[in-house]
Amino acid sequence: MAIQPARHGTEREPAGFFASDASAQTVRLRGEVVNGRATGCYYCPGYEFALKWTETAIASRVVSIGAFLHQQVEVEGVWDPSTNPPHLEVSA
Repeated sequence: MAIQPARHGTEREPAGFFASDASAQTVRLRGEVVNGRATGCYYCPGYEFALKWTETAIASRVVSIGAFLHQQVEVEGVWDPSTNPPHLEVSA
């Protein structure tokens, strides 16, 4: 599997999700991949990439996120709020 360009939504449609507890969860988000350092994101300075409008830091050991910079994507991964800072580890 790989990151897929988003088929629906607009640039200003924020990605988001709701978690019922503080444990790691698999989530799917949609948004534009941007430079994490340029977003002004409080949580993103340690991360190269983020999802625009959500300040969600994203990283991956299996997907080349940089290839999707400034593109609308749909990503799946594990959100673990226990990491510092919290981020989405993208798997697909």
